[in-house]
Amino acid sequence: PNNLTELGIAARFIYLNKTGYNGLYRVNSQGEFNVPFGQKEKVKLFDKENILAISKYLNKNEIQILNHDYRQILPLIKENDFLFVDPPYDSEKTILVNGLSVKQKGNGFNSYTADKFTQENQKELTQFLKKCEKQGAKWLLTNHATTQRFINCQGNKRVEGAQEIFIGNYQLTEQQKKEL
Repeated sequence: PNNLTELGIAARFIYLNKTGYNGLYRVNSQGEFNVPFGQKEKVKLFDKENILAISKYLNKNEIQILNHDYRQILPLIKENDFLFVDPPYDSEKTILVNGLSVKQKGNGFNSYTADKFTQENQKELTQFLKKCEKQGAKWLLTNHATTQRFINCQGNKRVEGAQEIFIGNYQLTEQQKKEL
C-alpha cells in the first residue's frame, strides 16, 4: 500500500527481509517486491534490545544512515564521512582464449531493482568514489571476484562459491586487522 508511514515501511521491509528467501531483496520490472518465501519454520523478526541499543549508539554519535542512489548524494559528502557501498555484483568476467582476454557475460545477478545495474553503472560508481575521496570521505566497497557465483541459503550447497572482495580507500589499524 502507498499509504504506509515511514515506520510502517520500515516494519514491512524487516518482515519481508526476515521471511523472504535468504534475506534477499529484489524487485521485478514494475518495481514490485519479487522474492519467494524463505523456508524457515520460526522467524525472529526483531530483537528489541538490539534495535534500541543501535539507535542509541547512532544518535549519540550523530551517525546518519542514508539509502539513496549514489548519483544523488555527492553534494552531501563531506570530510571524514564513511560510505559503505554494496552494489549488485559485477556480472561480467574475463576468460583467456588462446592467450587473448575475452569478456564474457557471467551469471551474476544484477536485477535487484527495476533498472538493472550495468557494467556502465559499475564504472560510474568507480568515478563517484574517486570524487568522494577528493572530498575527504572514506569508503568501503564490496563486490566479488568476477567468476561464476551461485546463491543458495545453504552454504555447503553453493557450487564454486565466489570470493567476496572488499575494496577501500583507507588503511586498517593493527587492532582492526587483529579483529578480522
